Amino acid sequence: MKLQAYLDTSVISASVDDRMPERQKETEELFHRLSEFEVCISELTLTEIENTRDEEKRNQMSRIISPFQVLEITDEMRKLREIYLREEVFSPASIDDALHVAGAIISL
Repeated sequence: MKLQAYLDTSVISASVDDRMPERQKETEELFHRLSEFEVCISELTLTEIENTRDEEKRNQMSRIISPFQVLEITDEMRKLREIYLREEVFSPASIDDALHVAGAIISL
C-alpha cells in the first residue's frame, strides 16, 4: 500500500516558478518520487490553477496535475477550516490555506 500525499497549489506552482531555482529544483526532485505515493489535490487546487494569470504556467500546472486524484471539498472540510479560523490556527487572510490543510487531514 502506497502512502498518500496531498499537494496544494504552492507545491505545484513551485515546479514552474523559476524565480527561486533552488525551490524549483527541490520540487522537481519531489516530483520524480511521486510514483511512490497516491497523490491527490482538491477542487480548490484546480480553481487556484485555473485562476493563474500566466497562461503558460497555468498550462504547465494543468499538465502536472492531470494524473492526480481530485478531492471534492466537503462540508466536513469546511467545518474543520472554520475551527482552524476560530481557534486562530490560521488567520482570515489564510482561509484557503486552512481549507487545504483541512482537506489533507480529512481525506488522508
